[in-house]
Amino acid sequence: MNPSTAPKEAILSSIPAQYFPLTIVIGTISTIATTYTLSTSQGHTKPFPYTDITHTARFTPERYVFRVGMLAMAVVMAWNWNLLYTWLRNVQQQIDTLQKRVKLIKEHNEHSHSVLNTILMMNPPSNHLLNIIWYLGIGASVAITISSMCITSNSDMPWTMHVIAASSFFIFCLVAQGITTYKSYKLYQQLNHVREESSADESLAEISADAQSLTFMTKKSLYLKIGITGLSIAMLMVNILSSVAATSGQGASTTGFGNVQQQVSLSKLNLNSHIPTTSQQQTVIEDIHLKTTTSNIVEWTCTLLIVIYNITFAMDWSSCNLLTSIGQINTPQPKQTPVQQTRNFGVTPSHHAYNSSRYGQYGLVPNHDPATEMSDVTNSGRTVQQQAVYVFPSSVSSKQDQDCTPVVTSLYPATYNIQ
Repeated sequence: MNPSTAPKEAILSSIPAQYFPLTIVIGTISTIATTYTLSTSQGHTKPFPYTDITHTARFTPERYVFRVGMLAMAVVMAWNWNLLYTWLRNVQQQIDTLQKRVKLIKEHNEHSHSVLNTILMMNPPSNHLLNIIWYLGIGASVAITISSMCITSNSDMPWTMHVIAASSFFIFCLVAQGITTYKSYKLYQQLNHVREESSADESLAEISADAQSLTFMTKKSLYLKIGITGLSIAMLMVNILSSVAATSGQGASTTGFGNVQQQVSLSKLNLNSHIPTTSQQQTVIEDIHLKTTTSNIVEWTCTLLIVIYNITFAMDWSSCNLLTSIGQINTPQPKQTPVQQTRNFGVTPSHHAYNSSRYGQYGLVPNHDPATEMSDVTNSGRTVQQQAVYVFPSSVSSKQDQDCTPVVTSLYPATYNIQ
């Protein structure tokens, strides 16, 4: 829908989807940078890399900035993961439909319009990985909410709950982003395969045009996803290896030591004496200091990578004109007269396409105005009361098909229009 020609109520609710990941990037970095600046300038914490994100948000006034900012970002993150899930699912369905059209035309030598209904009856592609992405993304949003709420300056701060929630956020985000990268790569390869296969056969010219018009993601965006994911995994491996190396031979000697800061590495302790030398104590303190510094660097770096990863979504959704609707105003609509619909393979009444478990929440209309919903449709001489979604193939250009105008505008959650 063109915002300049859209109704007023649609303009109030239709938002370009790339604004959400950009909001996450700008909002999260601004929140953390503000709390860090306030904390270090007032002497509440040491500068990087001798402090972690949690301690920069423990004291007043930075803790209020962090809590408000991160809670707001958690809501945007949850919506962003929902957008990602629905977008990938619809792209997967379109690519799957193109593959099935190629297969049926090659096997049965039929025109593409004649096999559309057969394709709709086929089993939809599996969404197991996409479901995992959605659950992990929502779980990460909940985890960062709990973690932020646990941060206080009091001595009774619930550290256990905070550490569990913060660790869950990092784990859920990194795993979800890893699966997203893998799924994006597979879909990118499948789309390129369909384009190559259809362009090499003249009988598949229509499918080739549809495949070329399908905007998914650029090679730059895909490589950026792979690079960020690989760097995140590398940072985690560095943290794990450094922790294992620092703790594999460490033990605590209670003889001659009164606190945890005097834990000594067994490999560097003279077991024949009860008290280590001054040089041994200094070596152990340096090891503990190095371990803490490495952990802080990994935490800051992983947080930055998780946030920057969202830039790739902004690149993808900007290129394919993804729109989302939030709280669209539902204005009263006058009663509409039924639309006379004749049998036409170019316009496929797809009740299967509106099955949320099969074809998702968005109506997909290649090179056409956003998908419409009709409450009263006359088909083959009888009135169909249930809601129907009409999918217009990009090759249809007859005047009858173009005159099919919307009766009731889709209200939730969005319209995904591939240009």
